[in-house]
Amino acid sequence: MKNMMDQNTDSMNKVTASITALQGSLEKLQNDNGAKVDQLSGQIQALNDSLDELKARLAKVSKQLEDMQAAQQSVAAGQAAQQAQQQAWRRLRLRMCCITTRCGITTRRRMIWRNRSLGIM
Repeated sequence: MKNMMDQNTDSMNKVTASITALQGSLEKLQNDNGAKVDQLSGQIQALNDSLDELKARLAKVSKQLEDMQAAQQSVAAGQAAQQAQQQAWRRLRLRMCCITTRCGITTRRRMIWRNRSLGIM
């Protein structure tokens, strides 16, 4: 019986040593993985910072493009208004010329003089 108890005790000691070694290995793995997780976390944070900077730059470029488009539309609208005004003056001049030719040369000369004084011709 004593022999069996000794064998049992030896077996328990071996199991305890194995469990202790396994626990040490697990702790080492956990520490190694913890370091890797910390490293990965730092890399992810750096990536997030880079993405935030990129978003800010893209927003700035987008704003500049919108400003340029608004300026271009403003210039185009100004040119269209100027062309419309020039066409209106041309129509007015043609109407005046048509009216004055019916009335005679003297009236036409007066209208031309009037147009020049107004800056139409």
